[in-house]
Amino acid sequence: VVVEDEDYLRNAIGKYVSKEGGYHVTGVADARSAFLLCRGIFKPTSNRYTSFKFDPNYNETDYSVERPNCIVLDVRLGGEMDGIELLNIIRSEP
Repeated sequence: VVVEDEDYLRNAIGKYVSKEGGYHVTGVADARSAFLLCRGIFKPTSNRYTSFKFDPNYNETDYSVERPNCIVLDVRLGGEMDGIELLNIIRSEP
């Protein structure tokens, strides 16, 4: 998961990790979406969500939401919660 409120950074990081590492990367623009995604209940419904998959046969409808294995987090997120607050919440959960 890439949590970054700047579209160009979120897209650049997501595309790079997807293409170079072969990973499915989900990008979100705010801490609340990242929190819900980490709990496995995020439903992508807005333009603040991006999915990267370097696979010409990939179909977005085949993707089911899973808890992430890795998070790249902007600590200075705008909005109701910054990255440090999100990190503390994520660390406190099992």
